[in-house]
Order: sequence, then C-alpha cells, then structure tokens
Amino acid sequence: MAELKDYTTKGEVGYKTKQGNNAWGTKAEILYEHKKGFENIFGDPANDIYPLIGNTQQYGFNQQEYMVSGFYEKATKNGFGFSVNPEIGYYTTTIKYIYPQRKLTNDRLNAGASFIIWKQMGKFLLKANVGAKHSASLDADLLLTKVPTEVTTEALYNNYKFIDSSHTLLQTGINGYFQINPQIAGYISANWEHGWYIDDIYTNNALVTVGVSF
Repeated sequence: MAELKDYTTKGEVGYKTKQGNNAWGTKAEILYEHKKGFENIFGDPANDIYPLIGNTQQYGFNQQEYMVSGFYEKATKNGFGFSVNPEIGYYTTTIKYIYPQRKLTNDRLNAGASFIIWKQMGKFLLKANVGAKHSASLDADLLLTKVPTEVTTEALYNNYKFIDSSHTLLQTGINGYFQINPQIAGYISANWEHGWYIDDIYTNNALVTVGVSF
C-alpha cells in the first residue's frame, strides 16, 4: 500500500590530545536525514483484483542536526578519575503531508553537560555520573487542513504544544563492571532521569540493567 525511502548522511570531525594523566578533545557532528513516503494508486477492480496504476509522494521528513561537544578527563595512578563532557546542538525539523495538507516545523537549541567519576579496584570498576540537558524551542509552526473532528484537532494541538515547548532533563546513574576473563566483562547499572515540561508536567524514568560485554 505504501513505501518509505530513508536517506541519511552523517559526518564528524574531532581532535583529541593527552598530556600525562590529562586528556581533552572536541568533536563537531552533522546529520542530515530525509524521508520520502509514497502511496500506491489503484484502478477499478477486475475479478476482485485492484490493479496498481502508479504511486505518488505524499509524505516528507527532513531533519538537520549540528552538534559540538567536548571533554576533559583526568586519571590518577591510584585508579581514580573523572571527566566533564559539555555539548551544544542545533536541530531543525520539517514534516509534511501533501494531501490533505499537513506541515510541522520545529527549530531547537539543545545544551547539556555530564560529570563522570570512577574508581578502579583490581578487576572491578565503579562509575557514577550526573548530567543535565535543556532543550529550548526556538521556533515552531503547525498547519492543518481538512481535520475531520474537533476531538482530533484537540489531540493534535496538545501534541504540538509539547513540541513547541522547552524542557529540562536531569540524569544520574551508577555502574559497576567486573572482569570475568580477558575477553568478557559483566556489568550492572542503575540509572534515573527526571524531566520538567510545560503545565507542571514531570516525568521519572528508572532503568536497571544487568549484562555481559565482549
């Protein structure tokens, strides 16, 4: 009935250096994603079979992301270390449907930073992190035509209100890694995230993970 084509282009360039127990670096990234959605057109049925006579592009999605990040890391001989990781990025998104006409655009500026501290104790590594991110909506626009009911309109505009708003996330977690053999390590992690949104809406997400890495 339909076909979606997805084109993604990504590039990045970075610089990293180290002096003694100190290391720092920076990286610039760019991402371009373009999607095209095609819907099939069928003719009149013959013997209960609808012949395919063509297709037309109805859906389009374009997103561009530009991000700059950096890090500073310091380690000591007794197995203790920490790192600071700031980042800032600009995002622009356009989503459209040809008929009936729909269009959503949103430009955002995101900024954040995380702080990580760790301690190596023999074959066991303990790591803790805390970070914050803020996403500011710079501009947004919504165009709707031929919306069938007021109930549908209310749901769409409530969704748009959140897209057009800014929000803040606070993240923290603790992770433990232990060496099983030179090729395999086990780990356990616990992470929590708290979000602030418009209309006094808050979110809390907790995740506990146990696994093995090779």
